[in-house]
Parts: sequence; C-alpha cells; structure tokens
Amino acid sequence: MTVDKQREVDERIEGERVEQVRKQIIEEERIKLLREHAHRLLGYLPK
Repeated sequence: MTVDKQREVDERIEGERVEQVRKQIIEEERIKLLREHAHRLLGYLPK
C-alpha cells in the first residue's frame, strides 16, 4: 500500500473509533437522564 492509502485507512479507522466512543457517551448520558427523570415521566408514558 502506498503511504497515502495507508493514511486514509488509518484516518477512517480513527474516525470510526471516535464515532463509537461518542455514541457510547451519548447512550450513557441518555440512560442517566432517564434514571434521573423517570419518576416524572410515569404519568405520560403510554400503557
């Protein structure tokens, strides 16, 4: 592989890793907010 091609592959892999970490943080925060505010939502959830 050429140096440019390898750099592109490395950048794509790094971008995917960053995106995965970002999604994990968002999911953790979503769960934290749900736990914190779930008692307020009980009357609004469909049965």
